[in-house]
Amino acid sequence: MTMPESCVGGVLSLPAATGVVDIESSAIVGRVLATLLGIPRSGGSNVTIRITPSPRGDRWQRSFARRGFTTTVRIVDGQLHEFLGPTGLEFDLDVADDGAAMALAGMRIGPWRLPVPLAIRLDVVTERTGDRLFVDVRLSRGGRRGSRVTLLRYHGTIA
Repeated sequence: MTMPESCVGGVLSLPAATGVVDIESSAIVGRVLATLLGIPRSGGSNVTIRITPSPRGDRWQRSFARRGFTTTVRIVDGQLHEFLGPTGLEFDLDVADDGAAMALAGMRIGPWRLPVPLAIRLDVVTERTGDRLFVDVRLSRGGRRGSRVTLLRYHGTIA
């Protein structure tokens, strides 16, 4: 099922988008994850996103500095589900005309649902201004006294 354009702040109106994002990673978990996904560990990077509709869900190809990864994205029961091979992430959506916010609600490996560690958060925020889209993706864990520690983050504007 192809997602409605509004569910991710209109990014689907662009078959391909390019821009520059700033990347931050801390702790070994963030650096390892960045390496596995083909994301530079830190600094600025050119990014390209290509979205191709398909019967099993939209195919999202992300490329950072010519390396990247591809996921399948679809809406299931009002949630955004994103799959990388047998691994799936389920996000609660908060959609507005000018953007969207997504918060990690579940994880799967194959048919098995995994508990979401209470200390781990994956938050995605998009905000549309004209023909440009600001994107902020942050993986964080709990810190001392309720603070958050960013493990991996990329944010910037694409068009």
